[in-house]
Amino acid sequence: MTDDSVMTSENHNVAMASRCWCGRDLSLRFGPDYFLCEGCQTLVSRSPPPQSSTSVIDDQQDFYGVNYWTTHQIDSTRVHDVDLRSRSDLADRCVFWLERLLQLKLPPAKVLEIGSGNGAFVHLMRLAGFDASGSDLSPWVCGFASRTFEVPIACGPVEGLKIDPGSLDVIVLMDVIEHVPDPLSMLRKCNELLKPDGIILIQTPCFDDSTSFEDMCEAKAKFLVHLHREHLQLFSRSSVQLLCQRAGLQNIESTPALFDFYDQFLAAGRSAIRKIEVEIRDRFLVQTPETRTVLAMLDLHLRLKQLIQKHRTLLGSKVA
Repeated sequence: MTDDSVMTSENHNVAMASRCWCGRDLSLRFGPDYFLCEGCQTLVSRSPPPQSSTSVIDDQQDFYGVNYWTTHQIDSTRVHDVDLRSRSDLADRCVFWLERLLQLKLPPAKVLEIGSGNGAFVHLMRLAGFDASGSDLSPWVCGFASRTFEVPIACGPVEGLKIDPGSLDVIVLMDVIEHVPDPLSMLRKCNELLKPDGIILIQTPCFDDSTSFEDMCEAKAKFLVHLHREHLQLFSRSSVQLLCQRAGLQNIESTPALFDFYDQFLAAGRSAIRKIEVEIRDRFLVQTPETRTVLAMLDLHLRLKQLIQKHRTLLGSKVA
């Protein structure tokens, strides 16, 4: 890369970071690396990664290419490598997400997970009977997911995927919108792909807009781990709802996230969001050996939640 191209990339990043997704100019600093939008209460990164985060052209060099999955996540975020995550995610994150999905839609609903990574959640959804597929940016991680779980994975940003408008029941965005330079355009595109009663499931970090950066540091808030350059936007509860509404998703329902001490979880759609009773879900899931296996995983997940809650209650009573 030449000096001119480096300068062009840096100038683009500065320009991108000078305005919030909501259109407001940014000037108020929040710590060393972020602006705070005074209009919508979104944190916006001042120094995003130099490579485009909307696509992967060079899988060896671009930020979300192969090195992101094999090196960066281990070095920077201290998570397991993609192979171990493909196992561990099935036991916790994926079961939690499936539980939430089954509260709103039953198989064989058509589902697309954008940012599907190792493919574990696509696999679990298909095991439950959903017509599920995934997409991601890196050809390497798309190939890993396809080989590991034998699931359909498309490569590239959602804007370039060959999907008929109004054809999807659900779009899943788990830890995605905070990485996207233009989340409003992305959600508007997702809205176009949904059926009239379709929904988008979103998990994203939750910025407490009532707290200053200094107070967070003093309290050693767990949210601070999210303040790194690949998170281009970090949304408060109000700003993510505004984002959905601007994208035409007027009906929004928030529920506690798996890691509710620093994440948020919500469903959004054009139509009213209706919940499915657990008894109806269970009657569906006992029909085949595969879905019965999924039901057993959900049962174990519920028991684990109950044990954790009991532990917290006992711990609280001892402190009191």
